[in-house]
Amino acid sequence: MTIKSVVKTDIDDLEKIAELALRVSVVLPSDVLQELVEHTKKNITLFASKADCVFLKYEKNSEIIGFILIKDYWNLSDLFVLPEYQSSGIGSALLLEGLAICTRHSTKQFVRLNSSRNAVQFYKKHGFCESSNAPAMGEYSVPMECIY
Repeated sequence: MTIKSVVKTDIDDLEKIAELALRVSVVLPSDVLQELVEHTKKNITLFASKADCVFLKYEKNSEIIGFILIKDYWNLSDLFVLPEYQSSGIGSALLLEGLAICTRHSTKQFVRLNSSRNAVQFYKKHGFCESSNAPAMGEYSVPMECIY
């Protein structure tokens, strides 16, 4: 199992992972969920070639099973793991690797995100706390940050 940088040919796989993880793991009204899926897919495509992003994939036997996207070295946009691999340490490995890269490149000294309600405990376990410094992205998310 390895963590590597995302390449453009990975985009379709990443979009499928994100959609599956969202549909299995996040409880939202169907219209809100569909909007989130579409937004996430656009985000993945848009940031696939940006130089100021941390965009990593986790592979097992050449199959992508998770990924993380951190924009501008401080805005954790996406972290998804295939449902059958959740709670196996893959999300933690991606998050820790992403944060390590951010500490080397960012001038902000923090990473912020809008967590789905079901992932709040995961982020708290990794040093994030609920934040009043960033607006929530709707009633279904929780703004969080990690200061390093």
